[in-house]
Amino acid sequence: MMLIGVIWAAFAPLSLAALILIARWALGRAGAPRPWLIAAALVLAPVLAIYAWDRRQFAAACEEAGPPRIMRTAQADGIYLNSQTANSFGTRYVDGEGFAWIERPDIYRRDQYVRVAKGETGKLTEEKIPSLTARYEVREESPTIRGHLMQVTRVIDRDNGEEMARAADGYFIGGRMAMLLGAWGSDTCLSALTAPDTFAAYHHLARDTLRPAR
Repeated sequence: MMLIGVIWAAFAPLSLAALILIARWALGRAGAPRPWLIAAALVLAPVLAIYAWDRRQFAAACEEAGPPRIMRTAQADGIYLNSQTANSFGTRYVDGEGFAWIERPDIYRRDQYVRVAKGETGKLTEEKIPSLTARYEVREESPTIRGHLMQVTRVIDRDNGEEMARAADGYFIGGRMAMLLGAWGSDTCLSALTAPDTFAAYHHLARDTLRPAR
């Protein structure tokens, strides 16, 4: 099933060629002048118009979410990671972001917590804890802005509720024309190719806020 999805994502625009061929055949049977030109216009014009509108709405959502920004920094050895993926991707905060430990909800008992740290051998260890000890929270959320799903990371001081930093990214998979455009209609708010600094600021928001270079 996944293979079919990959193939479709890569070759979906060929469906437009098939639609143009069908329209060309129908127009030719009807004796229309310049059937190739008319067929291409009939198929491509509405697709491109709808796609352009949806992509403008996505760009507006990215603009509303705003660029990564840090309002205040602090120094912290560990964090409370409030995320749906804390049990999996959350280990990157210990492995690569410079934190000694993270605390996260216990996946088996949501009213309890687990502290994940790197042991002396470099292997990650887990320890159940009765309550959170981290002062700073890294909250990863998935709000919808202008109809588009976004990924928002916020750094929060749990002592006073202050938002210390915020960054967002979003993924556009072609809008209403996704089935016809496949991967060729996709886009993101942040790009590692066109804006590597902004892209890095999003992915390293917690590190740059709570483990700033000295």
